[in-house]
Amino acid sequence: MLIGQTADRLRDRVDVIDARIEATAGDDQRALSDRLTTIDYELRMLDGPVRAYAADVFSGERPAGRVSIQAGTENFELTAIDDGAYLREAYRFDNRATGGQITAATAEDIVAEQYPWFWERRSGGTWSIGGPGSLSLVSIEIDEGSLQAFIDGTTEERFVEHQRIGLDEVVPVTRTTKRQDGLAVTVDRTYVGGPLDVRVVDADTGQPVAADVSIGQNGQESVFVGSTSDGGDVWTLTPRGTFTLTILAEDDSAAFVELTPQDADSVL
Repeated sequence: MLIGQTADRLRDRVDVIDARIEATAGDDQRALSDRLTTIDYELRMLDGPVRAYAADVFSGERPAGRVSIQAGTENFELTAIDDGAYLREAYRFDNRATGGQITAATAEDIVAEQYPWFWERRSGGTWSIGGPGSLSLVSIEIDEGSLQAFIDGTTEERFVEHQRIGLDEVVPVTRTTKRQDGLAVTVDRTYVGGPLDVRVVDADTGQPVAADVSIGQNGQESVFVGSTSDGGDVWTLTPRGTFTLTILAEDDSAAFVELTPQDADSVL
């Protein structure tokens, strides 16, 4: 959150300096303006949806929720669930280099291939391609979500991704069902850090059951993540490693589901 706030202040300073450059004639005007453009895009990388969500939580504007942080030697991923949407920021510094140039056409081809779901729906919203040449930012805003993909001009690889997608659009990787103590529990999950959906119904009638859902790991006390009485489903983030879902209904019937999630091959 502190990094994001600092980036916001620096972007404000960039705007002030850029305005002064525009009012000043000289041979160095274009070079300075290009440099500020590059800095502006570099700062945009830090202005992701999970950062904004965490800032709202710390300021009290939103209730507290779970945030997942997955880190490797040269990459990391931040995820959260907020107001019916899955939020994701991914950073791959091993895909970042300097000195190259990328065209808008190349950036289009990369996003069309690697984000077909967003690319095929872009005409229903707004989208743009911009950047100083050494990197390209492809932005797509649609009703179902948003995407900002930063592509390096040298490697022609994505090195930063900001994504928001409605939970209704999430496609599960694995579905697990279990019947226990009169309850039928269905768990749809994706990968570590990705969204996980828990639905609980009566095993005999198929009617929704109000139940509290908790997650426990490594012998530690389970942590409450939501209640199906709030809307039928409980959405949370998939933890790393084997975990146990505890489902406790209002009539004290209970079910326990042990799961081992699928690791993502990489954060991008």
